[in-house]
Amino acid sequence: MSSIAGLRSAFSKVEEINSILIELINSLEKEIKTSSKKKDFLTNLQSLLTDLKKTSTKSKYILEGMKKNIDNLEFSGNEIEEFPNGDKYEGEMKNNLRNGKGVYYFNNGEKYEGDFKDDFFSGKGTYHYNDGSMYEGDWKKDLKEGKGIFHFADGERYEGDFKNNMFDGKGVYYYNSGNRYEGDYKNDIREGKGIIYYKNGSRRMGNFSEDKPVGNHTYMDINGEVSIYHY
Repeated sequence: MSSIAGLRSAFSKVEEINSILIELINSLEKEIKTSSKKKDFLTNLQSLLTDLKKTSTKSKYILEGMKKNIDNLEFSGNEIEEFPNGDKYEGEMKNNLRNGKGVYYFNNGEKYEGDFKDDFFSGKGTYHYNDGSMYEGDWKKDLKEGKGIFHFADGERYEGDFKNNMFDGKGVYYYNSGNRYEGDYKNDIREGKGIIYYKNGSRRMGNFSEDKPVGNHTYMDINGEVSIYHY
């Protein structure tokens, strides 16, 4: 149970006690009005009733203060949540949801740290995979969406647009060989126009489909000489 939930439980119990106290006061007031007992007894009863009213008033103010503090904590604050499957969240909460900055630890060793909105990874964040790869960039409702960088475990990386968790749009892929590709991506593969820059300074430009070169490609070597290749 979170600290806010614990406070709410305590608040409910105090509120219940205060309700019983108010009922007792009302009952005593009725008894005093209708009683035909001796004056001294009624005087003592009236004194007791006065004390009970003072206690009830104090209890009311305490309840109001507790509720205000609980609402403030619930609206914005830092929390630690632990889940039955072993996952854990540490960070800001708002309206009982993960909102703001936080870290989510998965039971498999993976971790997300960054922005949350209504329990989702949303905004800027970094995800560490248990194979050593990492993504840093934009998120929307738990999906990589926007601009980002994906670092592969082997050292290669992609920088560019993401959509629905995939490379999609304009991007640059850096290969371990020293070559790089700059151009269009769709659903994680090269699709559209692109240029391959080779480590030796030459380059080749043309169209790609299903991650493969298609049609005529223009190749320019390090001396500026141009060749045309057809795929």
